[in-house]
Amino acid sequence: FEPLYDIIIEVMQNTNNHAGKTRGMYDWWLHVYNHPNSSKTSYTFLDLGDGIFNSLPVRTFWREARKKLRLTSNLDLVDKLFAGEIKSRTSRPERGKGIPQIYECAQDRVFNKFILISNDVYADLKTHEHYLLRTKFDGTLFYWEIDNVNDN
Repeated sequence: FEPLYDIIIEVMQNTNNHAGKTRGMYDWWLHVYNHPNSSKTSYTFLDLGDGIFNSLPVRTFWREARKKLRLTSNLDLVDKLFAGEIKSRTSRPERGKGIPQIYECAQDRVFNKFILISNDVYADLKTHEHYLLRTKFDGTLFYWEIDNVNDN
């Protein structure tokens, strides 16, 4: 199932390249659980790096956008992040596509749930609901569910 493969590769690569100041310094964990009494499989991916909204490309975008657009919180960046408007610090056109690709894959109907928690943001990639968390979470957590009997 190609979207699942793409998502796992992207989240691992994002952790390796962007979780902190030193590339490759942060571990990540992937937990897969096949629910015994249903056809559902749950995936949780976790890294305890700086978090998406504290990464250098997002901080740079945030600094410029705050001046121009009067944005007030990380919540204002969620749609821009998923749409690919926050570019890599390298400015190379092939870079900065990881989170938008994850978002696009999450729209596949085989995913029942798809949640992102990073820094002070909770984002449901399926329902498009986003809100600020009361407690800051340093790191990035993705959670998604697949129904294994779906037509896909």
